Amino acid sequence: MAVENLDSFFSMAKQHAVCQDYAIGGMLPSPFLVLCDGCSSSNNSDVGARILAISARKIYHELLQ
Repeated sequence: MAVENLDSFFSMAKQHAVCQDYAIGGMLPSPFLVLCDGCSSSNNSDVGARILAISARKIYHELLQ
């Protein structure tokens, strides 16, 4: 089955000041989705989740080219 459309979405809970999760996806070079779940009880895990997701996307692109 071919993937024709791909999207990502994350939402913040009412009890948190900052969303600790991050999702990123794309269609090239082939469909991919990266989801990083930050820890709400730790400081700055939102930054860590973004760094991990963006790094994973970069490595994925490098490996498939």
